[in-house]
Amino acid sequence: MQLCDELPMLVYAMMCAVLYIRRLLHRDLILPAHLVSSTVIVAILSTEQHSPMHEAWRGFMSCLFSVCVVVMAWGSTSLVNRLKDEFTDKQRHVAIAAERMHTAGYVMFVVSVMCWLADNYFCSRLWSLPFGLPYPHLHTWWHILVGAALHGLLFLFHLYDSRGRPNLRVKSFLGIFPLAVVYSG
Repeated sequence: MQLCDELPMLVYAMMCAVLYIRRLLHRDLILPAHLVSSTVIVAILSTEQHSPMHEAWRGFMSCLFSVCVVVMAWGSTSLVNRLKDEFTDKQRHVAIAAERMHTAGYVMFVVSVMCWLADNYFCSRLWSLPFGLPYPHLHTWWHILVGAALHGLLFLFHLYDSRGRPNLRVKSFLGIFPLAVVYSG
């Protein structure tokens, strides 16, 4: 059952990673990424759970996901730095909004991973917290926070792709969470 959210996250992470590579290094790796992720998915789903082959493919999937996270961290930081370099004083607010999204996304991702790890390692203990405290549903928080962080990544793609448009404006909630890119003029 756990594979129901792990496999789509692998595909999503791979697509984000190759989209950063496409924008920053001008290399198109979408087809190889699809082939690798499809191979991993078929291999994992076609092997018996807990078999050595199944565990080997899950280990490969975890390593692949980790590489994708590193590429996404590098890519998002590079995109933000390019936006900061490209925008003039008149549109400096767009670069500031991108940097805020990047920082907020990073914090949400780190907290989401902490929730996921705590849920994995301490699940049985979390069901019986002292003083009658309720179960914290950390896996749910993992999904909420990582979804918000990934929204920020997609928004950075859109902002970067729209950077040449005149009068670019970013509308956000609380000055951090991006809602829309507006082309006024």
